[in-house]
Amino acid sequence: MPLYNENDSGLVLPVETRTTAIDGDYVFMIDATTNIPYRITKANLLAGLSSSGSGGTSGGSGGSSGMDTYFSNVVLLLNFDGSNGSNVFTDIKGHTFTANGATLSTAQFKHGSSSGLFSNNSISTSNSSDFDFNSGSTFTIESWVYRLASGVSHAICGKLPQVANQGFSFHVASDDVLSFESDGASPHIESGLTVPINQWVYVAVAHSGSNYTFAVNSTTATISNSTSWSGSSNGLYVGENGRNDAYSAYFNGYIDDLRITNGIARDISTVPTAAFPNS
Repeated sequence: MPLYNENDSGLVLPVETRTTAIDGDYVFMIDATTNIPYRITKANLLAGLSSSGSGGTSGGSGGSSGMDTYFSNVVLLLNFDGSNGSNVFTDIKGHTFTANGATLSTAQFKHGSSSGLFSNNSISTSNSSDFDFNSGSTFTIESWVYRLASGVSHAICGKLPQVANQGFSFHVASDDVLSFESDGASPHIESGLTVPINQWVYVAVAHSGSNYTFAVNSTTATISNSTSWSGSSNGLYVGENGRNDAYSAYFNGYIDDLRITNGIARDISTVPTAAFPNS
């Protein structure tokens, strides 16, 4: 039996039927304006298409289309939407947060109409296996931050328990460099990437094996560190590292769109062009 069949219009069509496809397989479409044919891969199609017809990035930031390929692995998604001055912080994935002085603000926002305003305060939720990471975990933490001061440590989120080699802190260190560490600064991993102030900046860390890949906007750096650290029974804090002491490294500024993905080290080399998808 031939693999192709030419119809009356002269168009050659395949006659083979399949029920499976690999990511590189593609379908053809026709541009409505130019009538020029183009193709869309299976991976692009499943990742979701924007109104311009371009596919989302499979396994990437998941902020450029209406779908997130790894949404089932997302364990926390705070979009910081709400009215000005509200102390209600809603996690799309269902974790209940308590406001410890932090509020929503419409003065600055990256997406939506508000963000979280932090100044020597935080929000917190109880411990969960969803984000009780250790050095053997694979995960990604991403957010948009707007820092109002330099030269001081700014914790984006963390669950440090005041016990060495336990828990984690994802933060901007006092030298303005994006960093990740466990309690007692063991390990303390600096990316070498500077986070500027008074502007919205995409920041992320993706961990797999001994590699910590950081992103500040479109610039990335991978640091290898095999120091082991364990999980923590402490709750998760946003706007501080969880120590609740003089070393809490309270964030000073605004935070928008915080997402934590468990089990996936995302490709964080592309800056999201839209809010993180809710599905």
